[in-house]
Amino acid sequence: SQKGAYVKQKCIKADDEYDEENTYDTDKLEGYDYFYEEYKGVLDGCILYIEGFELTNFKGHKSNNIASTYTGEMDDPEITRYEPNIVYNMNDDLMEAKSLWKEDAKTAATPFFTDSEGNLYIKEGTVIGKTKADPELTAEQEEEQRGNGNYIRLILRDLEDSIMEDVETYFKISDVGKKKCDFEQFAYYLGCLLEGFYDSMDLGNNYGVEVLNDGAGNTTAFGLTSAVADTVKSTYPNFATHLASGSVPKEEAQDVLILVLEAAKESIQNQLNTPLADDDSNLFALMDLHHASPAECQNVIEIYNSKNNNFAKEELVSVFSEHWGSNENYGTALRMRGTNRGVLASEGRFLLYQQGSEGDEVVFDSETPWSDFCDAGGTYEMTRESSGLYHIEKDAYTGYTVSY
Repeated sequence: SQKGAYVKQKCIKADDEYDEENTYDTDKLEGYDYFYEEYKGVLDGCILYIEGFELTNFKGHKSNNIASTYTGEMDDPEITRYEPNIVYNMNDDLMEAKSLWKEDAKTAATPFFTDSEGNLYIKEGTVIGKTKADPELTAEQEEEQRGNGNYIRLILRDLEDSIMEDVETYFKISDVGKKKCDFEQFAYYLGCLLEGFYDSMDLGNNYGVEVLNDGAGNTTAFGLTSAVADTVKSTYPNFATHLASGSVPKEEAQDVLILVLEAAKESIQNQLNTPLADDDSNLFALMDLHHASPAECQNVIEIYNSKNNNFAKEELVSVFSEHWGSNENYGTALRMRGTNRGVLASEGRFLLYQQGSEGDEVVFDSETPWSDFCDAGGTYEMTRESSGLYHIEKDAYTGYTVSY
């Protein structure tokens, strides 16, 4: 038939792997076979030992040590069978039909299944139990944390029964509750809200300069100084001259910020042993630190490499809090900003640190705040909450170890 046309009849023996009724071969357990084919060779034969973990969902398995809340009939021979699917019957492209079949087979596979030999098959993504409380907790602490296990230890042994180091490199742990970050939002957050510029620096078509108490000399909007002149000289060779004159064209300054951030991103990714995804909040926290202190950023990158990018939330906050820079003229503020970087890295939240706003969270109401800011003339008014680009949630974070 013509490609794209619907065939309204069963696919009779379209492939020897499938029977003519388009149902599972229950002896073969296709859904589990597909998972096996996908992951075989990755950790073939390795054994994972879990301490601090309680299995709860395997009633029907032959081991007497496994408890469960599951009430299904595990010995039902039809447990993996499902009815013929009209999607396959109406598709005349065999490869596409097989692809659809494979995905449906994986989806339809039961959460867990025991075969005639007592082997336990567990479907990818199945919740199999829960963590226990730390065994060193006092009875009072256990009562406070009841239902919220906080302790687990994983040991992975290879085919020679040797312990495999860096077990965390073999696991992908979801960042529950962590937000993905967006470059547009980060650029606005860093440029307009953290670095920003004074109302007096908004000179119509240009931004003025200020000399701050940090020894960096003339500073224009977005915290830009002569230190970035070499980074952008091929595109804006006169940036240093404009900065020295006390007046930088707005469009030039806006472009320079983006060029500087892109250069920082490239430098960070090149130094990391395992580059981060473009929307990973860790990357944006490192870019923020690089904007403030490239040398301090390099120190933190070395920590990332030593940890293979794997941190507990508290570790990230601690790392960035301790590596905030060295300018004691703004020590208290910059330490708070360091803590905020840790929260950005671990949770993807944009926090303020300025006196009177410390711990307030910026929640964006625009998907493209940086572009909206530039399109509206890059004015001081467009950095305010009244711009409609964002709103503030007061006192969203209170975990600072320093205060004004």
